[in-house]
Amino acid sequence: LIHHEDGFGPEEADRLLRRRTWIRRLLLRRAAAVAVPSRVLEEIALTRWRVPRARVHYLPNGVDLQRFHPVERDPGRRVVVGHVGHLRPEKNQTLLLTAFAQGPARRGALLRMVGAGVEEDRLRRLAAALGVADQVDFVGRIADTAPVYADMDLFVLSSDTEQMPLTVLEAMASGLPVASTDVGDVRNMVAPVGRQWITPRRDAAALAASLDALVADPGLRERIGAANRAHCSEAYDTHACYRAWIEFYLDTLGWVPSANAV
Repeated sequence: LIHHEDGFGPEEADRLLRRRTWIRRLLLRRAAAVAVPSRVLEEIALTRWRVPRARVHYLPNGVDLQRFHPVERDPGRRVVVGHVGHLRPEKNQTLLLTAFAQGPARRGALLRMVGAGVEEDRLRRLAAALGVADQVDFVGRIADTAPVYADMDLFVLSSDTEQMPLTVLEAMASGLPVASTDVGDVRNMVAPVGRQWITPRRDAAALAASLDALVADPGLRERIGAANRAHCSEAYDTHACYRAWIEFYLDTLGWVPSANAV
């Protein structure tokens, strides 16, 4: 039995539910290995679910560096703050709109929100109530998001709970700075130079300050974006991540390739 733990629901954003913890402790005793995509989940598996160290495997997500890549951006155009994600309560786009209204909107920036979900109508009403409806572009769900990142100047994540969000990796690979709430592994995912823009959860003023500073300084955005791309290339290349997954399965299953195996 190989168990893959992807994360937990919004009901466990603040604390783990006791019954689920006990169920995992019981069932994971039978697992030959437990694979997790974040250091946060790795620590939970070790300390809360009490899985032996030898059976917990950290296997980070990867990103396609060919598909997501930096592009030349017009320095004279309107700054685009971008967000990609399902419009759901745990993504806390209320925080995002509030922070945008407090900071970047006053500088004339545009907020482009890519995604759909149950929160859309309420978020549209909130944007109107905050007086920024004409600066918020709800574009809906888009299958190929690579061109979307190419049209952004910075990326923002406002979630209450995440583990290792692919959208952050895609933004980094696209050469963008990231402003985000401090959830899951996000702080350690971004390049060290960009970590000061990772702010406490549910703190609109702090997120607004991060966004405002990045919107105001194109040189800063360029430096952080380049560092994020380099860090992504070094640590999260999808091909290296695929190899790690294959090696994990082969090792766990005890399969040893023959000398003639390709």
